[in-house]
Amino acid sequence: MMRNRRLLKEKERMPDFKIEWPNHLDENTDITININKNVVLKIQDYYPFKCPKMYINNFDHIDWFLKKERTYKKLSNEMNVKIKCICCSTITCDWTPAFGITQMIEEYNKYTKHYYILRNFNLLYQKINGFDNLIYQKIFNFLYCPNI
Repeated sequence: MMRNRRLLKEKERMPDFKIEWPNHLDENTDITININKNVVLKIQDYYPFKCPKMYINNFDHIDWFLKKERTYKKLSNEMNVKIKCICCSTITCDWTPAFGITQMIEEYNKYTKHYYILRNFNLLYQKINGFDNLIYQKIFNFLYCPNI
């Protein structure tokens, strides 16, 4: 009952997301929220006291981001940029009922932007090779640091 009341309030404040509500709002039924075609939130009956589960392409979002982090770890080390651990620095780890679905979506967008910057910079780094790493670090810090 509490989950459903909370979700109805959050739904009013949310941007335009497609929300799949079950026909009958039962406390034991998971509710699915499609953020986009790749991202899904599963909200279980103990919400808002426990964090919803987020899936990216059917993978747990932490696992998905960890895979991306491993891909770009060498690059971030060469550029002398510290990447926060996705396991330890997300609201899913520090969940309280004060957080909501909107904050989860904002955090997902932040981390997604972060990894797209890494991907694009990695392409630049591979294509235009030969500069001193100091130049690459300046470019990387310009693109990356204000965002995280």
